[in-house]
Amino acid sequence: MGPPLAYLIVIAVWATTPLAIKLSSEYYAPMAAASLRFLLACAIACCLIALFRGGSSLKRTHWKAYLVASLGIFPNMPLVYMATGYISSGLVSVMMATAPFIMGALSIFVLRQNPFTPLRMLGLVVALAGLLVITANQFALDADAWRGILLMLGSTFTFSLSNVLLKRMDTSTIDPL
Repeated sequence: MGPPLAYLIVIAVWATTPLAIKLSSEYYAPMAAASLRFLLACAIACCLIALFRGGSSLKRTHWKAYLVASLGIFPNMPLVYMATGYISSGLVSVMMATAPFIMGALSIFVLRQNPFTPLRMLGLVVALAGLLVITANQFALDADAWRGILLMLGSTFTFSLSNVLLKRMDTSTIDPL
């Protein structure tokens, strides 16, 4: 799988994730919806690994990295699923789009690196502004919206922390698939 195809798959998955979460949460309890989604993803991933790598990419020496990376999935995703009961998928998208800002702030403290160049900040602000424009009509908040906002803050922080901690580790020998 080449980089352009991988990039398109990532865009397709991330662009549809908040809507898929919102729709599945209407029919299933948040943990059931998250569990079903990840069981399906696990089955697909295992098939891809078997097909392309013959199972050789899962190594015991990489378990610490797998554990750190899994923080971006659990408890992150159940928090998102629970948040969709209180806020719109558009607001979920906008809040998750703040992850690069949170990762940057965490990078300053954890990695002792400042990733915020003027051009990167401009790109992040333009991207966030575009998402705000696209989803602005979904921002009606009711009395319980604060619960969803808190859940999404926890989710976005956990996701960001997972990524920053993973960057601190040597993952150069781990097969991305």
